[in-house]
Amino acid sequence: SGLTISNSGVGNNDGINADGCRYVRIHDCTVESFDDALVLKTTSLSNLYDVEVYNCTFSSLARVVKIGTETIGDINKIYIHDCEITQGILSTPAEIGINLGAIDGAHVDSVVVENITVSGVQVPIVIRLGNSNRQYIDTLPPLPAGTFENIWLRNISGTGLNNLPCHITGIPGHSLENVHLENISFTVPGGSAAVDSTYIVPENIEDRPEMDLFGNTLPAYGIYFRHVAGLTLDSVCFTPLQPDARAMIWVDDVQNISSQDVCQPIVEGV
Repeated sequence: SGLTISNSGVGNNDGINADGCRYVRIHDCTVESFDDALVLKTTSLSNLYDVEVYNCTFSSLARVVKIGTETIGDINKIYIHDCEITQGILSTPAEIGINLGAIDGAHVDSVVVENITVSGVQVPIVIRLGNSNRQYIDTLPPLPAGTFENIWLRNISGTGLNNLPCHITGIPGHSLENVHLENISFTVPGGSAAVDSTYIVPENIEDRPEMDLFGNTLPAYGIYFRHVAGLTLDSVCFTPLQPDARAMIWVDDVQNISSQDVCQPIVEGV
């Protein structure tokens, strides 16, 4: 608690990493880093459990608040709240504000992120359940796809600077489960044309959960959802600064959608 961290010596310097830890409390810190500012991960089978982060200010050139990339051991009970994500070093925008990934076989459960203001980022939110098929430990072969369930994002607002939307996705046969978004509000650039109706978004199952995971073309300007089982949207709005021909929210292979006070229609892909 009470730390000020400026970690800009080399390009892959993180701010704070918690790897396979339990009962962690991080609060009242200011963290500025070239690479990811806050990283919660598991590079071994040791689990990450019961982590609370609050009253902090984070900035980065990469991913600001992050679960992953390495996610071998299970991750459970993560609570990040009352923090500010802002532009920092060199006045260069970060790639992603909130980046939550499970791509190495971990079972991730109960992640709550709330009361967050976001500025100085290109894409505000990326959430991904994938299957990297990577081997980190000589004696442990790559694990099969894990699970990622019970995710709450509440009271998160700010600005995205890139025309790529947020994306919240699983992979075929392995859906994100029980995803809740409440009181989410962002301003985005807008100004893009509609995506051709014949375009098929690639799965890119083994790729890292970066902002351009699917390339530079997605059919939404707000959020693109795919492979989700159980989605609740309550008071969600993305406002483009210029007219944008894409949907605000596009869903593809999403089951059990519940929505209210979503400021534009939800468009379902074929």
